[in-house]
Amino acid sequence: DAAPFSVEVWAKPVNLTSGAQAAVNAMIAGTNQNPANGNDRSGYSLRLNNGDWQFYIGYTDGAPFYAIATAAGAAIEGEWQHVVGTWNGTVISVYVNGAKVGEETPVTPPKANFAAPLYLGKRGFGDWLFNGDLDEAAVYGTALDEATIVSHYQNGINPARPTPYETLVQTAAPVG
Repeated sequence: DAAPFSVEVWAKPVNLTSGAQAAVNAMIAGTNQNPANGNDRSGYSLRLNNGDWQFYIGYTDGAPFYAIATAAGAAIEGEWQHVVGTWNGTVISVYVNGAKVGEETPVTPPKANFAAPLYLGKRGFGDWLFNGDLDEAAVYGTALDEATIVSHYQNGINPARPTPYETLVQTAAPVG
């Protein structure tokens, strides 16, 4: 089973209706990346999908291929948003601008694969290209709590922040 972790990014999408767009992706896509196992969807993706922010974690053995937390209609075209996906070992959650706006409790715990390549703005083999800008992506080896997520968001929108954003993020010990 996947240990708790979080993925965070600032994103400014410019097209909400072009299907799946990976912001931060480290997910195996079956035979495209694992010829020995066409059912392997292990890993994670924080993505935009037709106006919905989604955080999903995949499985190694097929149906279901993944569990998804969706923030329905939460994306705003042309505006910077702080998007965070967390897995605490029980629940997958997605936060937008400091607020939890989606969660899912999978029946079977997913199996994240941290050996999958990490991509920003794409899936890794030609699709899920992000239309827009990305900034300040981070991956953590823990499930960030809501207070930490809110503090990152509030710091990021504060032009007179007392602590540089990068310094604040480092206190949460990102692994990437």
